[in-house]
Amino acid sequence: MQKTIGITGSQGLIGSCLCSHFLAKGHTVIGIDNLSRYGEVERNHDHEKNFTLLKLDVRELKEEHIQNIDVFIHCAYESGGINWWNHHENEYYDRNRNISKHILNLLSVQSGIEKIVWFSSSQVYENETTFPTPEIDSRNLVPSSGYALEKLESEKDILRSTIKDKTIIIRAFNVIGKEEIYCKVSTRGHVVIDLAKKIIGSNGNTSIMIQGDGQQIRTLTTSSDLVEAVNRLLEKVSNGTYNVCGSEEMTILELAKMMWSLHYHSVPMINCKNNAVMRDVKRRIGLTKKLFDDAGWFAENNLSSILKEILNETLVNG
Repeated sequence: MQKTIGITGSQGLIGSCLCSHFLAKGHTVIGIDNLSRYGEVERNHDHEKNFTLLKLDVRELKEEHIQNIDVFIHCAYESGGINWWNHHENEYYDRNRNISKHILNLLSVQSGIEKIVWFSSSQVYENETTFPTPEIDSRNLVPSSGYALEKLESEKDILRSTIKDKTIIIRAFNVIGKEEIYCKVSTRGHVVIDLAKKIIGSNGNTSIMIQGDGQQIRTLTTSSDLVEAVNRLLEKVSNGTYNVCGSEEMTILELAKMMWSLHYHSVPMINCKNNAVMRDVKRRIGLTKKLFDDAGWFAENNLSSILKEILNETLVNG
């Protein structure tokens, strides 16, 4: 059955991929985005006949905008890299808190919405020491950054609200996709995009510098895998909290070398600043057994092919 799906942050990395997916399945999609992160960048879904874009801040969203929506997916947040978090702590927290409260209040009075997907973040695990990290109850998490604290508070708000029984909370781990290269402020982009721009700029014959000691461990999740996880969860579960995470761990230094070798035949020339970055998580990988058990999902997209796409898109448009 075809649905009307509302997606906040529809022009961003996650939102745009979700728009394209659900439009391809025959659904009607209403996107909400103020274009602050990427500007007037054109997305693949923009000219689809069943897509409508509301160019407004999500804090300006009103009941009449979503009264005919069946499924609501909330992706829109103030986001950015670790340095941005560290230097704009209060701004991050306050703006995201206002966004969350407004959306929660709005959704609480919309009885016609059948299901809600709420994007939290793997950053709520920033102080955990169990790896892979399972879906720890929000009451037992103690993150320290303003960004993660706000995400966690929003999860708790949902679990105390009237929408908890129809809300799926997603804690996504390091989502990557070529759509992210259009981020207007380079210091607020994903580490993969930062690496891609440096690698392309090197022309394969000058060294690049990466933040920290390069030993921070990450697990990348492709945007395609994330979209499939959302799709399966909407089909198979009513509510709950789920990790969505890739399966391959690597250090940032290993990632940089891999990306270099995907684009050039020369020996990777990567230097590390060896600077301590406040609140830079040393290791991050999520356990996805719950997602497999409940929805049959597992990470399956080829990481190398996605990284090649990002490098090629950066070469052409970055």
